[in-house]
Amino acid sequence: MIRLVLGTNVKVDLTLTEKTTIASPKYLFEFINNQTLIKVYCISADTSLYPLRYNRFTIVVKTTGAVALSGEVNLTIGDEYVYNVYAQTSTTNLNPALATELVESGYMTYDKSMTSRSEYENITTRKVYEK
Repeated sequence: MIRLVLGTNVKVDLTLTEKTTIASPKYLFEFINNQTLIKVYCISADTSLYPLRYNRFTIVVKTTGAVALSGEVNLTIGDEYVYNVYAQTSTTNLNPALATELVESGYMTYDKSMTSRSEYENITTRKVYEK
């Protein structure tokens, strides 16, 4: 499971090399919101020192202005998502249909931190009459 937090550089460790069949792959991430089914994509570079053992990616969540080719995603709803990771040779393709192969699927949670909180005090008086 991947857990992302707003505005934080999150290091994501996955084991993708063992399932990848192409040489020098670039990985395309697809995040699908479980409720709205909105899809968001990004490409993040593998920064692992031992890619045969694990793959490490940095993903940054922004509410606006994300650069998908730099591992940034625009997520506005804090929620649960399904993620898919595709291996491909392109460094710019954001379309999973054009990727070479699907190498991993799983779940991702996104915790959107609250920037402000409003609390309301509601005092309601109810009168009950009997006959």
